[in-house]
Amino acid sequence: MKIILNESNKKYNETLQGLRGLAIILIVLSHCNYIQNEYGKNIFASAGGLGVQIFIMLSGYLAIMNYYNYRSFPSINSYIKRKLKKFYPLHFITLIFALPFIFKSILNGKFESVLERIVLNLLLLQSYIPDMSIYFSLNATSWYLSTAFFFIVLTPKIIKLIDFTVNEIGASICIIAIVFVQYLLFYLCADSQIAHWLLYICPAVRILDFVLGGVHVCCFTKE
Repeated sequence: MKIILNESNKKYNETLQGLRGLAIILIVLSHCNYIQNEYGKNIFASAGGLGVQIFIMLSGYLAIMNYYNYRSFPSINSYIKRKLKKFYPLHFITLIFALPFIFKSILNGKFESVLERIVLNLLLLQSYIPDMSIYFSLNATSWYLSTAFFFIVLTPKIIKLIDFTVNEIGASICIIAIVFVQYLLFYLCADSQIAHWLLYICPAVRILDFVLGGVHVCCFTKE
């Protein structure tokens, strides 16, 4: 299977950049409180979730697209190292800059708690803990890196899964199944205490978006 890009490469790349731009705008709007409803809440509060979903789906789409373009995949160790080199140095730097903001917690005798959060952030494990004070600790946005690293590690397995859906019918069935599971999770867990973590942060749930993006590759390919 080979993805047809050829002469439309430029237009194709511009489309992806446009989707990234839309995702960024949605996330920024969700963190602004300039436009509020009658209850004093940001009317774009839920837009950030859609923006994050777009980013995750694009990651899955591009990962699988690259595999089918070159029909090869590097060893998992080299793949992980290459990905870590892209974002981990900056992650480490932002973590260092975030340390002064938890100095007060250290003075209040919460050293063990602070140390736990630092270690979890360093190991990119904070998104696995259903506690907002942990998965949003230090550089709060690094929860996304923690979750995304889960996708990176499982990408070879996801490729094997998607190899079973190399036609539009198989891809369509997979897409419907994933969307059904996502709505079912939302219906069952939306009012639970861990709803925010489970539906927005949890790597095991957000990987559904990654797979959803990857499966869409099969809809734009030919043998």
